[in-house]
Amino acid sequence: MLPAKSANPYGPQNKVVSTDDYKANAANSVESVWRGPNTVHLPNHVEVRVSATRLADEIIAALAADPNAEVNVSVEIQATFPNGAQDQTKRTVSENARTLGFKNADWE
Repeated sequence: MLPAKSANPYGPQNKVVSTDDYKANAANSVESVWRGPNTVHLPNHVEVRVSATRLADEIIAALAADPNAEVNVSVEIQATFPNGAQDQTKRTVSENARTLGFKNADWE
């Protein structure tokens, strides 16, 4: 578990708990559903790796730790290009998106 930062990108009301805390609390519940899609805006493209790792470690791992959980994770990426995207950018992103299994790798 990573230590909580003073500037929490997921909101000041969110507290980081360990998977052990989650398991202890889950044992007392009968049926629970974490409704989705739950979304979080990552701070910026430079910090996305760190933020995605924290999400995986602190949210997804806690959900998946429950043997009764069925966890699905989706990634949505939006980018706008007011003056149009370069052809090389389009080719690279489209090819990588197809390779990584994105359902829609097309450009509008």
